[in-house]
Amino acid sequence: MLAPDEVLVASINGVFGVRGEVRLFLHDRQSRTLAKPVDVTILSPEGERRTVRIAIRSGAGKRIIAKIDGIDTPEVAHTYIGWNVIVPRSALPAPGKGEYYIHDLLDLPVLEQEDDEEPTPLGKLDDVVTGDRDIWVIATPADGDMFLMASPENVRLVDIEGGRLVVRKGAAAAAE
Repeated sequence: MLAPDEVLVASINGVFGVRGEVRLFLHDRQSRTLAKPVDVTILSPEGERRTVRIAIRSGAGKRIIAKIDGIDTPEVAHTYIGWNVIVPRSALPAPGKGEYYIHDLLDLPVLEQEDDEEPTPLGKLDDVVTGDRDIWVIATPADGDMFLMASPENVRLVDIEGGRLVVRKGAAAAAE
């Protein structure tokens, strides 16, 4: 479980080479958070935590390769597959205007609004599927999950401080 001041930035998803390096899945491939060697927390699927120093480099193709201090063999590196890499929120740069960290949006109430009407509750933001256009997964009490393309046409307001997201009425579609 993450503390409120922690952010998941990567997951260890494989081993690379014979020197104990690991492959990382970066949750934001453009992030420079791990660009220099840095101390991070790694978290096992069972909740075990360790503070380690990690250095990343480009690997073969689109892979990101990491060297974790103290891990020197592929056998030991293999035991860390499935662990997550966590940094303090303060290690992240401030998002630009109109940009938001996904972790700041998750669990916010989603309201829908048509033109000048008052917003009405729809559900809560449960997940974000990233891609060319992000897709918001909204958990609703009545209809289960609904999906919304997070475009300027569909998202009317992101109010992190006020704790709400307002979307265009009818823009979210039920999962089939």
